[in-house]
Amino acid sequence: MRSSRAAVDLIVAHEVTSKEVYEKKYQRPEWPGGASGITVGIGYDLGYNTRDDILEDWKNYLTPDVIRAMQRYAGETGTRARAALAEARRDINVSWDAAMQVFMKTSLPKFEASTLRAIPAADKLPAGCFGVLASLTYNRGASYTKQGDRYAEMRNIRTLVTSGDWERVEAEIRAMKRLWQNPRVPGLLRRRDEEADLWRASLHAAKVDTTSRVDTGDDRDDPEEVDVTPTGNEPAPEQHANIQPHGGKYSLEVELIQRQLIDFKYFEVGEPDGLMGGKFVAGVAAFMTDRGKDPNRGRITPDLKAELAAAKADKLPDGSPWSRPIATTRANATAKDIAPKVASVNATWYTKLLAWIMGAPAAIGAGMKTLFGDDPTSYIGKIKDTLSAVPTEFWLLGVAALAAGIFLAAKTAQDATVKDYNEGKIN
Repeated sequence: MRSSRAAVDLIVAHEVTSKEVYEKKYQRPEWPGGASGITVGIGYDLGYNTRDDILEDWKNYLTPDVIRAMQRYAGETGTRARAALAEARRDINVSWDAAMQVFMKTSLPKFEASTLRAIPAADKLPAGCFGVLASLTYNRGASYTKQGDRYAEMRNIRTLVTSGDWERVEAEIRAMKRLWQNPRVPGLLRRRDEEADLWRASLHAAKVDTTSRVDTGDDRDDPEEVDVTPTGNEPAPEQHANIQPHGGKYSLEVELIQRQLIDFKYFEVGEPDGLMGGKFVAGVAAFMTDRGKDPNRGRITPDLKAELAAAKADKLPDGSPWSRPIATTRANATAKDIAPKVASVNATWYTKLLAWIMGAPAAIGAGMKTLFGDDPTSYIGKIKDTLSAVPTEFWLLGVAALAAGIFLAAKTAQDATVKDYNEGKIN
């Protein structure tokens, strides 16, 4: 991926807003209008993909039935796509995880490649600026050489990037807002402003990086490596632009790191919601501490990314993938050890005792009735009198089965709690 995470977040935010909104509104196909085809996932236009493309892009993430349904709309655009939308919405459902996989592994790389083919000099841009061009390409196509007034700013951007006059690109991005003023399209107006803001912040971060970091011999500007705290009213480095306190703006980067940490058994990060809150910071700090790194850097830095990659590649002595180290006392703890600390475990002892009290007499009574013909069940005489046609041993066996069910449920809850404790899900 050539684009910065902040740029990726921007694209995702303007295509589907967030995971929560996607799951409510966009799991079913949409038709954006105009010459578009039926769109699924995060801006994946079926009308501009072949049947083979659709199969190749989605085969690892969707069922054959859904893929075949998507292939029906390959090449269908404009009014024909609009007419087919109701049928497509009935047959196609794309989960958030599948949409993100295809976006990150297929769609985004394709648009980045299109951007580079149209503007080869873009390869020299900082990652955030390159990501802005990828966002423009995602939204408007690689129209940097198209003729006509509608594409004037796109042509100007190509000229400015090629000549190295990067500072003036921001103004061209804002200038193209003229296209959506009448009729007014608020979403696209806001998108152009955010792209321009990210372009400016990325250039600033690259300048700070050039003047403040130790020379590593790599002349390529890379704002992802910046770790400089801004002062005064200076804009923050772009890679932190979309990372806000819990309850703030969704970030794809935060969600991906949350999922990685959960895979490593750092469950304190909470749900992978893409929001940076106290749990996220705590999980990052615990992970970095266990890896022998600075635990105070509870934010997204190149050090954290590098350590996550290293942990994924590491193996334990037995050859299994690296995961969170667990103390021997925790790993070998039993229900008896945990009961004084965990109320749910302590309560299961009483549930199991009740099961024994209920089940043991019934099982014994059923056995005695079967073997000796005696009836030790006077305490359920009323039931026997009412339903005398049902053999007594059936009732006794039913009580025994109920007791066994209670016992198994209690034991399952107890074992699950012990496992959670062993793995660090509870303290």
